[in-house]
Amino acid sequence: MTQTATTKTAPGPKGLPVIGNVMQLGGADILTRYIELWKEYGDIFYLKLGPLDSFVLANPEHVHHVLVKNQTNYIKGIGYDGFRLLVGQGLVTSDGELWRQQRRLMQPPFTPKAITQFTQMMVDVTAQMLDRWQAYAQRSETVTMDAEMMRLTMSIIGRAMFSIDLGEELTEVGDALHRAFGFIPERAQGGIALPLSVPTPKHRRFKQDLEIIDGFIQRRIEEGRRNPNQDNLLSILLQSRDEETGQGMSEEQLRDEVVTLFFAGFETTARSLTWALYLIAHHPEVADKLEAESDAVLQGRAPVVDDLFNLTYTRMVVDEVLRSTRPPPCWRAKT
Repeated sequence: MTQTATTKTAPGPKGLPVIGNVMQLGGADILTRYIELWKEYGDIFYLKLGPLDSFVLANPEHVHHVLVKNQTNYIKGIGYDGFRLLVGQGLVTSDGELWRQQRRLMQPPFTPKAITQFTQMMVDVTAQMLDRWQAYAQRSETVTMDAEMMRLTMSIIGRAMFSIDLGEELTEVGDALHRAFGFIPERAQGGIALPLSVPTPKHRRFKQDLEIIDGFIQRRIEEGRRNPNQDNLLSILLQSRDEETGQGMSEEQLRDEVVTLFFAGFETTARSLTWALYLIAHHPEVADKLEAESDAVLQGRAPVVDDLFNLTYTRMVVDEVLRSTRPPPCWRAKT
């Protein structure tokens, strides 16, 4: 379904002085607001967000034009600045030659075949969570699902990255990661972001958390260098070499990529799982179909990798959950 604007200049809602259209995007359901704007103004519409000139693309062909066909004409814009405070110049936030170099180094560990080595670990951690839930149910205790998904993903990423469990008990680095990951979107949504050099309580706390995270990662890297044959992602990254130059990652690059993987594998995944459970709870007919497919395919046993190809409805639900999440940070055309 597409609607095409007929004017050469992208249309959009009229905004207020200084802040532009910021107030018009208020409210919890920002996705619905974007859909309303698309229906009113077409596949490309313009928003003024404070000092930023923003163009929203709704047509897949336009998105392909920016991200694939002409990707060298665009860089990751100001929407990524908050991420860079935490993850530095990792694969998600870097551009140009640095991004191409990091992609060559990071790609081998993340092929579908390579990831399957962690399947059984993920199944085991999930089974432990379900056993814990069963005990809660027997005691009629309330479960905070967001906290449970955080605990689950922290356990999985900790085991996959470092062969240690960061989710089963409350650790200093776990607390620091929770707070630091929470600081980034809070800072982005708070209007004008002050420099971190301004000693506000939240800035001081973030810097302290960053020191804890960096210290933890540095110790893990040192341990990985002392024991290079561990069966985890850090060991793979330590041994990765650029196929064109033969060089590995610098200490700074390694740190940034490890934190990026934490962000991708922990906080964002946990939020997506919580969102999925929320949606399923509000659509009982979907829950019934998921349960029926699981019973038919798994027949009471734990899942294995090959089951993914047969859980077709489950995959459709996952895709719909991902589709319905909020828009990503902005890209900016080179000037």
